Amino acid sequence: MAKTWYNILAADVFYELRRIIAHGEATEDKLYFAAMAPTSETTFQGEVYESEKGLSLFYSTVPKPMRESIAEGGVQIYGLSAMLHLEYYLPPIDLDWIRVLLQRYPSHVVEFSCYNTRCGTLNRRCIIWEVRMY
Repeated sequence: MAKTWYNILAADVFYELRRIIAHGEATEDKLYFAAMAPTSETTFQGEVYESEKGLSLFYSTVPKPMRESIAEGGVQIYGLSAMLHLEYYLPPIDLDWIRVLLQRYPSHVVEFSCYNTRCGTLNRRCIIWEVRMY
């Protein structure tokens, strides 16, 4: 898994790039930069999929980037409990999108994050990061 550096200010990108390369942490051809979602505004994030136990949800409410949040506060739940958590934390339109993705892509995991504020290109409280096979 590639290393990730968080919270680098735009003004510091070139300095950090030189530092990372100088310390041998990465090569220039293996780096990319992206703006972060408002991590401090995170309310609920995780992965949801259909399993032999019904709806499966691995989630966290720790307001950190997904990898750190799940490592610190990850909880696995199934069935009705999973659905009730999704209904409680997700805006209805975003829960509808997740349901559609689960129907269209069986045997796939939907990864998402929800925030206190609207963000992303659709200006919504929930961002769906990826749909992948499990």
